[in-house]
Amino acid sequence: MNLPTMMLCTGLMTLSVSIILTYALFYERREKALVWWCAAMWCVCVGCFLLMFRAWESTFWFSIVLGNAAIILGYGFVWAGFAQFHGHPVRPAFVPVGALIWVVVCCASDEFRNDFNSRTMVISAIGAVYSGFCAQLAYAIHKEERLPSALFTFGVYFVHCITFMVRVVLCYLLPIEGAMNPVAGGWLSLMMLEAFVQGAFSTFIFVLLVRERSERRYRLAAEIDGLTGAATRRHFVENANAVLAAKPKAACLAVLDLDYFKRVNDTFGHLAGDAVLRAFGAHVEKRLEPGMLLGRMGGEEFALLMPDMDQQRAKDYLERLRASVEAMTTQFNGNGLKVTTSIGLAATEEVGYLFDHLLAGADHALYVSKEQGRNAVSAFTPAMQLRAVLEDDGSQTRVSLRKKRVSRVSVRAKMARDRA
Repeated sequence: MNLPTMMLCTGLMTLSVSIILTYALFYERREKALVWWCAAMWCVCVGCFLLMFRAWESTFWFSIVLGNAAIILGYGFVWAGFAQFHGHPVRPAFVPVGALIWVVVCCASDEFRNDFNSRTMVISAIGAVYSGFCAQLAYAIHKEERLPSALFTFGVYFVHCITFMVRVVLCYLLPIEGAMNPVAGGWLSLMMLEAFVQGAFSTFIFVLLVRERSERRYRLAAEIDGLTGAATRRHFVENANAVLAAKPKAACLAVLDLDYFKRVNDTFGHLAGDAVLRAFGAHVEKRLEPGMLLGRMGGEEFALLMPDMDQQRAKDYLERLRASVEAMTTQFNGNGLKVTTSIGLAATEEVGYLFDHLLAGADHALYVSKEQGRNAVSAFTPAMQLRAVLEDDGSQTRVSLRKKRVSRVSVRAKMARDRA
């Protein structure tokens, strides 16, 4: 098979995938990287069709120079797409640099234009640089977002980079005969096949990356509280149950509640309250130790799971955290907003490894902190398991950790019996 025929096959393949990418672009307009990748595949498509006419010497500038320039420009667009996808600023002036180098070298030397191996070496060197940059960005995306297809993308472009470098060496050691239309055979056929497969894979890679990021975005919206950065209640409970199911040597659960938070909202407005919650979430997140889980349970209440930490260590840690929150100031519209936090703590050594029991114990200890004047840390003890609190309506509330329910009994009957 000669090169024009191979270019026709590659051109038809890139045409089909370009149409697929263009179709995908209409459904994922928020992902700007798809614009670059779509432009890349159309450039490669045009370049392949131009290279079909390389058999005639009179079409050298039209076919070989412009055709290869379009393909190299496509690689520039691919690199720009990966940079955009990773969040790097893209400078459009840098995108056509490789194509411009190719055109300048072609214009500079007749000997170069008439030597197929020299042309292939330059194109391969430029392609290796672009592919190496793409592989580097794909690996960075994998490390940052853990998208499943990002690591596969790194492998594809790393292999493509190596293939380009091997092509340079083979052109020097085993040169191909024929200036305009060499016969495709031996190592050249293998290299062309690799380029064909890589082009086909690229389209599916681009679509997979965009789809996986979209799925990740929706998953994070369900798992991460958008205001504070803490885990949502559902995600926190799921992770906490998974940790406790592994039966660590010790574990503690704390419930943290911002004191008088309603005053902030009533005095400065709900935007000020949001600013306080955002600052509190970031403040606690910075002070988490490895393995700790922070979740927002609702409103101004947070929960903190501390695996492999006994009650005394956890209480010492929470005391430091409470003091740091007390010293924290949140700036809002020129006002310095200060809050404190009341904390309740329950340990597995007291209530076991069931999350519901830990939460009930920590919640009960939190009420003790509130009753003691707030801005305090209280740890659950067995003496709190059944604690009577006299309410305004004359009933008695008892909090049962074992049954995890609140039961009310009339006090009047008891008072009547006492009088008798």
